Amino acid sequence: MMQPGFMGGMPHHGGMMNHPFKGDGQQQDLKLDVSKVKTLMDAFLIRHGQSDLQVGEITSGDNNTFNVNILGADNTVVKTLKISGATAAL
Repeated sequence: MMQPGFMGGMPHHGGMMNHPFKGDGQQQDLKLDVSKVKTLMDAFLIRHGQSDLQVGEITSGDNNTFNVNILGADNTVVKTLKISGATAAL
């Protein structure tokens, strides 16, 4: 069962996790690929108690982004998220 508010709006932290910073205070590029995005999104769903959801197809988008389909229990797309390949920001 989905927790209240999950599909109404994903939690926004500026990114999915705390990111390492370069010595000059800038975030380093995480250089994510499809496999790493899947791992991060699987962990994100587990962390937020969304055991009834799963990660579906992940495609490359514009400007170093990925489009991630989130599937419901019946394997239909319930939401498509865009994630940055550089920062993991949603």
